[in-house]
Amino acid sequence: MEERKQKYIDLLKIKLNEADNLKEEDPVKMEEWKNAISMILDNLIPDPESKYIKQFQDISYTSAIVNRNPHLYKVNDSGAFVSGINKAKGLINSIIFGVQEGLI
Repeated sequence: MEERKQKYIDLLKIKLNEADNLKEEDPVKMEEWKNAISMILDNLIPDPESKYIKQFQDISYTSAIVNRNPHLYKVNDSGAFVSGINKAKGLINSIIFGVQEGLI
């Protein structure tokens, strides 16, 4: 594998390690994490129409439940946050595997 791709894989692994320390209450860190991964993926996978890049962009980290009763309105659900992080980690691991095996 070429050195450039290995560099991006190493950067993705660093971001994977950071995932478990992300907190729902710190949206700035979350946005930085997502943006950094997007930049890495844009360089690792040169096709802007890549389904893997789209899948990463489409991951949701929040849920919204709307009810007519304003006291029952809930914006952030930690289950959705954890589920989103886990989906992102799974996708990133799959991308790493695909690149290392020459599938992407």
